[in-house]
This record gives sequence, structure tokens and C-alpha cells, in this order.
Amino acid sequence: MIDLNAYGSQFVSALKRNKYLMPYKTGNLRNSVSGIARSPDLFEIEYDGTQAPYIQYLEEGTDSHNIPRAFGRKLPFGTKGRFNGKFHPGSLRWRGFISSTTIELLIHDLCMTYGGVEL
Repeated sequence: MIDLNAYGSQFVSALKRNKYLMPYKTGNLRNSVSGIARSPDLFEIEYDGTQAPYIQYLEEGTDSHNIPRAFGRKLPFGTKGRFNGKFHPGSLRWRGFISSTTIELLIHDLCMTYGGVEL
């Protein structure tokens, strides 16, 4: 039987060291990750949006938006544009990045640690 508390803590540590999921510029994303054993059968991995406020954009994407003073240029540059009057069209490129990557890494780690076949 798996000791979820021990395994979960070990997985969170490995997650923080993963350079693909946790690129390091400020360390905010890496520092936002924590895990807690809620019961003998449940270990929860949490991302704290107060430490890395951009997590919601990685998970949900963005709508069209302005970027005032984009590229260091003076206003009004970055505040008006062709995307419904906004400067940036928005992006869904990273949508689900946090949850799907965390789940993929967890499945991979479980298969490598306990044996199994990845789908």
C-alpha cells in the first residue's frame, strides 16, 4: 500500500524541481506549490495564486487585453488595437497548463515508481 503522505510530499518536491513545469525566473510559481494529506486516501496538491498571480492565466488563458507601455514605449502605445479595441488578442495557448502538466507528471511518476504502462 502506498503511503500517500510520504509519496505526495516527495512528488511535490520533484514537481518543484521540474524545469519544464517550473521555469525559474522569480521562483514565484515554484514557491506557490504545496501539498497536504487530507486523509489516508487523499493528498491534495495546491497552487497559491497569491504567490504567483499569473497562475490563473496559465490555467484559463486570457481574453483580449491592453498592455500599457508595451516594449517600454510611451502611452498610448499598448492601449488600443485591432482586437476589439485591445492591443493583445489574448491567448488560450497555455490553457490547462498547470492542471494537465501536473497530472501528466503524476501519472508518469506513479508508473515509473510502482510499475505500469502509460497511455
